[in-house]
Amino acid sequence: MKKQQTELIFIVLSFLILLPLTVNAETPDSESDVPLHLTMSKAIELALAHSEQILIADQSIEEAEGVYREYAADAFPQLSGSVSYTRNLERLYTEQDMTMLNPLFAQFGLPELEVEKVYYSNLHEWDFRLTLTQNIFTFGKVSNALKLGDISRKLARQGREVTEQDVILKTKQAFLSVLYAREVLAVANANLQRTQENYNTIKAKVDQGIMSRFDLLVMEAELAAAKPPVLEAQNMVNLTTQALLNVIGEPLDRPVDVVGKLLFTSLQADRQTLITRARQNRPELRLLEMQQDLYDTSYRLFRATYFPTLAANASASRTGGTDKRIWPEDPDDTLQPTLSFGVQLYVPLFDGLRGYGQMKQMQAKKRTAQLEYQMLLRGIELEITSLVDQVHLSEQVHSANREAYRVAEEAYKLAQLRFENGLSTRLEVTEAKTNLNRAALGVATSLYNLHIARAQLQRALGE
Repeated sequence: MKKQQTELIFIVLSFLILLPLTVNAETPDSESDVPLHLTMSKAIELALAHSEQILIADQSIEEAEGVYREYAADAFPQLSGSVSYTRNLERLYTEQDMTMLNPLFAQFGLPELEVEKVYYSNLHEWDFRLTLTQNIFTFGKVSNALKLGDISRKLARQGREVTEQDVILKTKQAFLSVLYAREVLAVANANLQRTQENYNTIKAKVDQGIMSRFDLLVMEAELAAAKPPVLEAQNMVNLTTQALLNVIGEPLDRPVDVVGKLLFTSLQADRQTLITRARQNRPELRLLEMQQDLYDTSYRLFRATYFPTLAANASASRTGGTDKRIWPEDPDDTLQPTLSFGVQLYVPLFDGLRGYGQMKQMQAKKRTAQLEYQMLLRGIELEITSLVDQVHLSEQVHSANREAYRVAEEAYKLAQLRFENGLSTRLEVTEAKTNLNRAALGVATSLYNLHIARAQLQRALGE
């Protein structure tokens, strides 16, 4: 009975050990083998998470945080400690001569006195010291430095926002390129399918003796010519997909399912409203405003260097030494404590006009930032105007292409019907098919251009 229980326990333990191995064997080797279900929003999310530009911007924020802490240090007490040891090889001394008392000492039978050296320092000297310093009033040095550090942090965060919008636009363009390549592939496949149908129709007529062998050979050449565009379009899909994977930081060989379609949307807002929104939202404008504030604060900081600084300091120390050993036998008796407190007023008198030169630099930089701000305002107005015109143009071109596609599709169906009933030639069908293929490409291209212009407009709005 005990032997059977032991065997049962052994079987159960073996099963528990081998079970994880069985489960792992049925799972994919790595995450890269799982197809990536990719929408526009998912692509933007991955791009923002993996972009080196975003990581660099994050490091800039960390650097700005360090700058703020550096500037804030002057507002807090500064505590320092020191330990020093001195070995005096040669020491100053005075000779104490009391030998004139020796005749008197001799009368009483006392030992004679000798000349005694009195040293001004010990052979081994020690000093333990703590010093505390606190700025009391700096005439704007500390407060402006703190404000300067805070502006640096805001500039770094604003720079990250600019980087984010650039990454989003780049991701949108890559994603739309994949959708456009798929549309081109669909048009090429549809053209190949129509060419194949026409070939089958002509072959049937040749077999019936209605058409000549020459028409079939021409159709075979047309069918062969319809295949390379399909291969080129498929290669375009692969290249744009790899470019998208590169933008979002995924392996180029990872299977991906790009979800989306180019759909028509119309711009409703008017131009002046969009310009107003851009002026309110563009991070580049806020960046230049912060730069002006930065230079103005730097100017006040350099100006404050001409004013005095009032600081309090306190010091506690234990100092002493010995002539026999490096470390005294009884430090409490040998090392004497001292405690001091004081106030220091530092008054700068002349720095060679260094501060004046720094103030002139900040004034010039602030003026430059103001001019750049005005230039950017005008540039935004021109950019919004151009993009709105581009969007409206793309909408009109797309509407025209859709109408051209509708007419070309009807013409192709009619040409097929006429050809099947013997009322037209093969050339009429081929021409109608070419027009339909050209119209389909025009619809896809105009829709892609519309989406690209809308993405650029959204970036120009700073949204």
